[in-house]
Amino acid sequence: MSLCSGLLFLLALPQAAAAQSSPPVLTNAVSVLSLPPDRATSGLDVSLQGVVTAAQPDWHGKFFVQDDSAGIFVVSSNSEQPLPGDVVRVTGVSHPGGYAPIVFEADWVKVGEAPMPDAKRVSIEQLMSGVEDSQRVEISGIVRGVQVEEHSMIVEIVSGGYRFRAYAPLAAADDPRLLTGSQVSVRGTAATSFHPALRHLVAVTVYIPLASDLTMEQGQPGDPFADPITPLDSVA
Repeated sequence: MSLCSGLLFLLALPQAAAAQSSPPVLTNAVSVLSLPPDRATSGLDVSLQGVVTAAQPDWHGKFFVQDDSAGIFVVSSNSEQPLPGDVVRVTGVSHPGGYAPIVFEADWVKVGEAPMPDAKRVSIEQLMSGVEDSQRVEISGIVRGVQVEEHSMIVEIVSGGYRFRAYAPLAAADDPRLLTGSQVSVRGTAATSFHPALRHLVAVTVYIPLASDLTMEQGQPGDPFADPITPLDSVA
């Protein structure tokens, strides 16, 4: 080996080492969700494509997206946001998030539209444990109350001794009052509420993107005040 070629070889070594040590781009949701907090904090490059499963009008650039591997929460670098059913290409960096890793400082571009991903049938225990965070799920329960807001209605649902809220489009019920007392099945994206300092789960909410994702399995019972009066001393 000549002196010149030897010098060129030595100069190329640092560049080759740097290329080998640079972290790969994360190309699906599950690879981001699998990161331990210390790795997620380092801001690894993320580039993925999926279907938007939840995006409320007042989220200001935040949304959930799901690809073939899993669903994940995205915080956009601006206030614009896509609509449920949009297929988007997302580029950003990893972040530990408040409860699970997310895509942060993201840019996105719409590349098409697609049906909602299939919803995974889960038990109430699975839902309330937080393991289905950011995933599209399906669950049944009894409606205990409905609140109507400007863009959606909040449905209070009870199942197996647990209570959770579901945000549904106003078009999901002609008369929201008729939902109270009925058994419903909902399909939507599970989202955790958490204690920021402790990263401790506080509650779980389901965001229903389509009116067809809320179905009544059994109507509300008859007027409870039409039943015979039960004397207090005969209760229990």
